[in-house]
Amino acid sequence: MVIFQPGILTIGIAIGLTVWTYMARIVRDKMLQLKDQKFTLAPRSLGAGRFRLVWKHLVPKPLGPMIISVMFAILDAIFAESFLILIRFGIQIRMRK
Repeated sequence: MVIFQPGILTIGIAIGLTVWTYMARIVRDKMLQLKDQKFTLAPRSLGAGRFRLVWKHLVPKPLGPMIISVMFAILDAIFAESFLILIRFGIQIRMRK
């Protein structure tokens, strides 16, 4: 808050910096589980490169857990924003007279 003024950009940066690590752990865990599965053996044996193997066979698989995590992250962001408003660091509400 010393560097940035309270506002929507500051909230987005603060929440984004705290949430991405959780999402990265989920994706990494899922990729490590999938890379040794049998369905990756067929493209490797047919000569597919690493790029094709990753983007065509491994990347689509963790989308389900990622979508669920994003839904929970939205709820966490709402609670975080509520807390930041409570301690006067969130978006300031201006009332008209």
